Order: sequence, then structure tokens, then C-alpha cells
Amino acid sequence: MHNYVNTIANFEYSNIQDRMEVDNTAWKKKLTPQQRAEYKAEKREEMQNIFKKIDDGVKAVFESERYKECLRYMSKFTNYSAGNCILIMLQMPDASLVAAFGKWKELGRTVNKGEKA
Repeated sequence: MHNYVNTIANFEYSNIQDRMEVDNTAWKKKLTPQQRAEYKAEKREEMQNIFKKIDDGVKAVFESERYKECLRYMSKFTNYSAGNCILIMLQMPDASLVAAFGKWKELGRTVNKGEKA
């Protein structure tokens, strides 16, 4: 995971470098080479800190118990997207069977008008 984040960081940093070169011409005050080097070093450090925070956050999410619980829940509803599984989990955490109105009708079940979970 860390290599992926580093790849993104390097890509983003190179894009920022390109934009900095373009933006320098628009500045009223011209930077000396030393000031430009200091500015680039400062921005590089900021980007490294940002990507470290992202990397730590992603690791925390994937290692959390809540994420594991969410994956277990989603494994019960394999025909639904991750977004829909999350919506189902938020509305009815103990749901065991989810189906559209027509499917309930096929199964011989009735759904009352306006009925909610």
C-alpha cells in the first residue's frame, strides 16, 4: 500500500512542480534561486506529510473492526453494490434477506403500502 501512495505522491509532486514553474511567471515578485529552492523544499515536505497522513488513515480503516464488520455484512448480499450494502446496513443492521418488491411478490410475501423496515 505504501508503494502505491508513494507513486501517487511522486506523480502529484511532479504536477505541483510543473504548476509552480508556470505560476512563478505570474508572481509580481521574482524569486531568487535560493528562495525557489526553499519554497520547493517546503512544499515537498508538506506533500510528504499529507501522504503520510493519508497512508496512516487508510491503514487504520482497513485494520479497524468496523471495516471487518462491514465486509462480513456485505458478504451476505453479494448481488448488491458496496454503496447499497452500506445503505442496507444503516437502515436495517440485522437484515438477513433483501429483495425488490416484485421478488417479494414472487415469494408469496406481501408488502404493505408505506411499510418500512
